[in-house]
Amino acid sequence: MDLRGGSLLRADGGFLIMYAIEALSEQGVWRALKRTLNHNRLEIQPLEVFYPFTATALKPESVDLNVKVILIGDRDLYEVLFEYEEDFQKIFKVRVEFDEEMPIPTAMLIEEYAGRLRGLSERKTFFRSIAEPSRHS
Repeated sequence: MDLRGGSLLRADGGFLIMYAIEALSEQGVWRALKRTLNHNRLEIQPLEVFYPFTATALKPESVDLNVKVILIGDRDLYEVLFEYEEDFQKIFKVRVEFDEEMPIPTAMLIEEYAGRLRGLSERKTFFRSIAEPSRHS
């Protein structure tokens, strides 16, 4: 998951999956992500916020944004963010854990799983948006 400029805007109306450590290690990304998710608006910050001795730039108008962000990280990082990071509990309400190893299911279980996914995709629009090719490609 390569975090690039414009990723959040391209994910508008859908999902953005990113590694938590990337959002925390890139300067300004975590703060901008929190602000965007709290207000459902994307604001492009001029460079002078990060580099105070640059020339003054025009500030673009903010954009309404409807996006769900999925952060991937380990349990220790989650616990630290949950305990010490302001707004983390409010923004990221669901914690999901996956085991690193899973037994291989039998053919019958695979068919049952596929059938359930198909049933969900027929009833839920967000599954359709994941299954369909991207509009922005």
